[in-house]
Amino acid sequence: VPDAYDMDGLEPIEVEEGITAYIHEEGEGFGTVTVRDDLLLFITVRTLDGDIIYSTYNDARVEPTTVRVSNIQLNPSVFSYNIQLSYTYGLRQGLLGMKEGERRTLIVQPEQGYGDLPSGAANSDYSDSVLQYDLIVLDIID
Repeated sequence: VPDAYDMDGLEPIEVEEGITAYIHEEGEGFGTVTVRDDLLLFITVRTLDGDIIYSTYNDARVEPTTVRVSNIQLNPSVFSYNIQLSYTYGLRQGLLGMKEGERRTLIVQPEQGYGDLPSGAANSDYSDSVLQYDLIVLDIID
């Protein structure tokens, strides 16, 4: 898994309360990510303390994942781990408006991340953690 993206010197952009974006590299093209899109992206989610929760770079593989933006939501009723538990409301809101090729970091406060997970749910150990999502949108699939 690559090191966390360096945000030094970047201007923070407040997406909404509890979600801050840092743009490392602007994307190209005419379209931007909407809630109706499927995306091909690289993603790493970690805590600000450095705990890796999920990454598309795991196990010496570098494989992007396909994500349907409308399906990104927290499902606190799931107690066994699956990839969608890495995705939170904060991630969904932070993806909106990105362009193909854009590289961005999202900082997501607990109330927009895992803050509402019940005890014992997968990722509930991170319910008080601020999350860092490092993202690259490779393709917006129509």
